[in-house]
Amino acid sequence: SGQDTSQSEFYSAPPEGFKALCSANFDDPTVKAHENFNTITYSGGDDTDTGVGFQPDMTWIKQRNSPVRRHHIQDSLRTAGRSLFPNATTSEEVSSNYVTSFDSDGFSLGASGEVNGSSKTYVAWNWLSATSANSGNEKHNSSSGWSIIKWTGDSDAGGDGYSEQTVSHSLGVAPEMIIAKARSDSNLSSYGYERDWCVYHKDLTSGYFVKLNETDSEIEHDGALFSAIGTSSLDFGNDTYDNQYLNYAEYYSGTGEDYVAYLFASVDGVTKVGSYTGNASSDGPTVYCGFRPAFVMVKRVSNSDGWVMHDNARDPDNGIQLLLQADDTAVESGSGTDSMDFLATGFKLKVAS
Repeated sequence: SGQDTSQSEFYSAPPEGFKALCSANFDDPTVKAHENFNTITYSGGDDTDTGVGFQPDMTWIKQRNSPVRRHHIQDSLRTAGRSLFPNATTSEEVSSNYVTSFDSDGFSLGASGEVNGSSKTYVAWNWLSATSANSGNEKHNSSSGWSIIKWTGDSDAGGDGYSEQTVSHSLGVAPEMIIAKARSDSNLSSYGYERDWCVYHKDLTSGYFVKLNETDSEIEHDGALFSAIGTSSLDFGNDTYDNQYLNYAEYYSGTGEDYVAYLFASVDGVTKVGSYTGNASSDGPTVYCGFRPAFVMVKRVSNSDGWVMHDNARDPDNGIQLLLQADDTAVESGSGTDSMDFLATGFKLKVAS
């Protein structure tokens, strides 16, 4: 009692011109992850949900406790009230019952049970991409490694021999992952053609892609779908697989198909796009990210498995159990089974499948 405890008995002053090795002497990071991405959970029945910590430019919402509820993605580039559904091929829906505005600390909601049902629980993943560019066709956060772009198709028809379309972006590096979707519904839909979510990833086999709305393994597209991935622009080709033209325009009506894409690139301490090889063991591999993750989405590409989503809001402590699937309307599952641990530098898998 009364002893000066401000210094440990093991403390010794560092050499002149140096600082002690402790977190108080570390420089603040230039980009703080929680100021650019945050997950919140909320209960329905309230028009406004806060706690994000910033005004989001992209919000992805999923109801957790009722079956057959779609995933909703809305973004400020397309403007609030316009939902796309990662688990479905349907075109953009415009409704005042979904997200009605992006606010300084979160977002406001309409009355739809998919995003705001009384006594229902929800999770919302939120990204900040506040800087506008490319004549209003982009919002980006290049310091954190993500961007939203939109464009209108310029090809008159699908099939071989039609031109690629170049779309600009402002990441400053080549995106390592692209999630793209047709927003509008072309006349091709009347013939039963799908408008899948097309996903490029740097570690897929060259010339292959995966679908966000499906469990399928990687699919060949002969290099025509995502035909060039550059540091300031992307070339979208005219691949004929499932009529997934990312530069297709309706040749019957003469109007263009509208598209949106979400771009991601690795940034130290904030974002990591990568891959790993499993070992079919509950003592699974440790995946290096360089920071403690707040959100992890994983897709097995060598077989037909869904897009598994984990975060530190639904599971604030290890082991991480609660999962949702981007391709599925199912309720949250996984309680009682550890899927992974979030580590200081990445995550460790704890399931054999």
